[in-house]
Amino acid sequence: MDRAGGQEVTMPVIQPRDIWEVKPADGGPSRAESVDILFHLKDRRGRDMVLGPTHEEVVTLLAKEFVRSYRDLPQLIYQIQVKLRDEPRPVVVCCVPASS
Repeated sequence: MDRAGGQEVTMPVIQPRDIWEVKPADGGPSRAESVDILFHLKDRRGRDMVLGPTHEEVVTLLAKEFVRSYRDLPQLIYQIQVKLRDEPRPVVVCCVPASS
């Protein structure tokens, strides 16, 4: 990715809750309201924090900060990072026939 002009970024696992409470333009519920799986905690200053299930909100903040015009595009950023999830997921069972 680096040879292709990409910029590796490391994104936070613990994220401020307020970035999840932004209401969408269509007036629907915020991600924090629609995602009932956020693990909540407070930092040492008493600020509300969450264990972010995705980094979409962080990437949106990065784009708002660094992309001011179409001339700033394209941007190629990537991350390689362990992701922690505590959410219900469907269990997929794959049956492979035994070879004879």
